Amino acid sequence: MTKSELIEIIAAKQKHLPAKDVELALKQMLEVMSDALARGTAVE
Repeated sequence: MTKSELIEIIAAKQKHLPAKDVELALKQMLEVMSDALARGTAVE
């Protein structure tokens, strides 16, 4: 599954949110998780 596919799925389920907002939120979440993993911090 790609980021684009995940954005589409979430946006379809959260119809009250614009797809652009879903995209921005998902990208930020993935960046925070990636940074944590790069530092050796567990992500749960």
